[in-house]
Amino acid sequence: MKSNEKIKQMYNFISENLYLCMPDMRVQGDNFNSTLIFEMLSCLNNGKQLLFGEYGLGKTTSAELVSSLIDCIPKEVVISSEIRGHPEQTEEKMIGRPDLGELNKGNESVLWNYFVMSNTKIIDEFNRLPPSKQNILIDGIDRGNWQYLSQLIQTGEFPLFATCNYEDSGNGALIEPILDRFDIATESKRPNITQMSIIKDIPSKVKNMLNDKDIANKIFEIYNNKNLSYRSKLEAVQEFRGQYQSRIEKETGLELLTSKEMKSIPEEIEDVKFSIDAELYYSFIISELATCQVKGMKRMNEPCIEGCHYSDFACNKVQNNLSMRSCNALTKYSKALAWLQGNDEVTIDELNTVLPYVIWHKANLKDDFLANYVKSERTDPLRLYAAKQLSEDIRKRFTEQVPMIKNAICTIREKGIEKGRAYMEDKDHPIYREFGKESWNQ
Repeated sequence: MKSNEKIKQMYNFISENLYLCMPDMRVQGDNFNSTLIFEMLSCLNNGKQLLFGEYGLGKTTSAELVSSLIDCIPKEVVISSEIRGHPEQTEEKMIGRPDLGELNKGNESVLWNYFVMSNTKIIDEFNRLPPSKQNILIDGIDRGNWQYLSQLIQTGEFPLFATCNYEDSGNGALIEPILDRFDIATESKRPNITQMSIIKDIPSKVKNMLNDKDIANKIFEIYNNKNLSYRSKLEAVQEFRGQYQSRIEKETGLELLTSKEMKSIPEEIEDVKFSIDAELYYSFIISELATCQVKGMKRMNEPCIEGCHYSDFACNKVQNNLSMRSCNALTKYSKALAWLQGNDEVTIDELNTVLPYVIWHKANLKDDFLANYVKSERTDPLRLYAAKQLSEDIRKRFTEQVPMIKNAICTIREKGIEKGRAYMEDKDHPIYREFGKESWNQ
């Protein structure tokens, strides 16, 4: 079975047995639950995903299930490696602490927490951490650099899930630099009434099928072994992967990913190309969300001018810029969706599907734009719904403009930039202004 088919098989198994959920996203004729499918793609692609939702709707549970199945590691290890957000959290509880025995001997040594050593990392109730505690995690989340005292572990890229309940008396907001470091965000929604009826009767044996106390205890022994380096611990843990995988495959009938596949899948996803139209649409999106034709670029501290000529475009609905991290996330997840469907090219459909999930948690959508949808009948939270409407508006404008965009490019390539600028002079979309600024190699 191909790797992408294994992922679909695992998706079906989880959604039908362990995390019952309704599809809310359609990709080339297939229906998916956005939270679950993006969790699986995040695990494969070292993505960072925020999970919003009401209490008890499976945000943390779904992340634990996906991490356990894809990494082939007992669920007990996944749970023990989580950071749990609360105001009294400390660097010592989240990252590492001094080895007091070595410290008494005059040696500086660090005991790293399981969170740092785990492959897929989970932060539960992230927005219960105050800003000062969120700042402790920024460099680790961004670049995989985990530092305590004078010691450093560099984990490189890794999958990360962080759950957030909606605003209540016990939590707060995530700081903007943290939000920007998360590639994608989804909402965990309530199952339908039929699924709720099924959930109440799921036996404990099924709920706990991904547990394995014996293997988990052996992995904990490795994590606690002071004589092993970080890399040696990772290698030792991998030795139990096959043992756990065999047991789960036998009990479930699934075909799980091998270690070789886990290494090759990110490369396969990266090798997926953009179709010509997808390349143009990607540029079109950036021209609307990242440029300002009045001030050179969008800046979060400079509001749009009143009566701006470009007020009909997305740039006027969002206050802040589309960061490079957001652009990279749009690329990464669009490619991952195309790979999942067995395609070797990204189309406009994948880009348009992914875009709202990439921007809704960090785009500063203006109040007057959001106000248009407050009373709309919808199944998504307001900001995600508005981001989907914004994405659809961008796509409609692209459909109208794409013949002229192609003509502009052909004119520039065949007749030179000056002729191209003359052709684009009366065109109103920001993309033409951006094309006019570029130097084209003919």
